[in-house]
Amino acid sequence: MTVVALLSVKGSPGVTTVAAAMAAASLVGGRRTLLVELDPSGGDLRLLAAEPVGEPNLIYAAGELRHARHPGRVLADQAVDVLPRVPGLVAPAGPHEAGAVVASIGETWARAFQGFEGTVVVDAGRWDPGQQTAGRIRGHDVVCLVVRATAVSVEHARHAVAMVRSTARSPVAAVVVGQRPYAPDAVAAALDLPLAGAVSWDRRGAASLWAKGAEPAGVRSQLVRSAARTLAGVEAQVPARHVAVPPVPPAPVTGEVPAVSAVVPPVPPVPVTGEVPAVSAVVPPVPPAPVTGEAPVVAPFRPPPPPPPPPPVGHAAEKGGRSS
Repeated sequence: MTVVALLSVKGSPGVTTVAAAMAAASLVGGRRTLLVELDPSGGDLRLLAAEPVGEPNLIYAAGELRHARHPGRVLADQAVDVLPRVPGLVAPAGPHEAGAVVASIGETWARAFQGFEGTVVVDAGRWDPGQQTAGRIRGHDVVCLVVRATAVSVEHARHAVAMVRSTARSPVAAVVVGQRPYAPDAVAAALDLPLAGAVSWDRRGAASLWAKGAEPAGVRSQLVRSAARTLAGVEAQVPARHVAVPPVPPAPVTGEVPAVSAVVPPVPPVPVTGEVPAVSAVVPPVPPAPVTGEAPVVAPFRPPPPPPPPPPVGHAAEKGGRSS
C-alpha cells in the first residue's frame, strides 16, 4: 500500500496527466489502484476523459467519510471508472465547489487513503502555502513536486520546496516532465530533491490515455511506460514501515517476584608463593611550577670562611722567640 500525492506550484506542468498515467501503470502491474482528484482549484478529469463521469463523486465520498468506521471501504464503494478500467474519485470543475469539498473533512482524506488496500495516486493540483486546503498534502507516504525541465518552471518550484517539506512532513521527491532543455537529474539537483523519475512529454500517448485508460491500447505509449518507471522510483522513497523490535520477555504468571542474580564483585587472588606482593612506591609530590613568569627566589651563594693558620714550628718558632 502506497499513497502518492502529486502537486505543482505554478503553471501547468501536467500533474493530472502524470497522475492518470501512474494510476494506469499501477493497474497494468496488477495492483489495486485508486486515482483521486483533490484539486481545490477545480477538477479536470471529467473534462479530459473521453467518456466523462456523470457526477463528481468526490462530494459523496466526503459525506460518507464524516462518520465512516472503515474509510478504505468508503473509497472503494464510491469509486467509479474515471477512465476506462481506472477507478477513482473526481472533483467538481468549479473552484468554489471543489475547494469546499476538499476542505470539508480536512486531514480525514489522508487517513482514508491510508486505509485503502492498494495504491492511491492523489492529484493535489496547484499548491500554495496560503490556501485553506494547503494541508491536503500531509499524511501521505510520498509527496512529488511535478516540474517541467525548463528554467521558468524550476525557478518557481525552487522557492516552494522548503514550504512543501514543512507542510508535507513526509519524503518529497521531484518528478520531471520532459528531458529538454535540462536533464532531469540536473533539475532535481537544482531543487535539492531526490529524483523519483522523468515522465515523457508524449502528446499522442496522453490522447490514448484519455481515450483508452488502462486498456492495452492506452498503456503502450512512452508516457505510461515512463510513468511506470517513475512510480517505482517514487515507491523507493517510501521509508520502511516496520522496524525489527526485539521480543519482550513475558511477565511472570504468578505473583512471585522473578529472581534476580546478585552481582558479587570479584575477590583479588591470594599470592601462591611466599613472595610479598609488590607495593607501589610513594613518590613525594613535586612542587608546582610558578604560575606567573616570575623566577623563584634563590638564596645567594656564600663561600665558607678560610681555616685558621697552623701554629709555627721549628726554626720559625725560634726566630720568633728571638724577636720577642
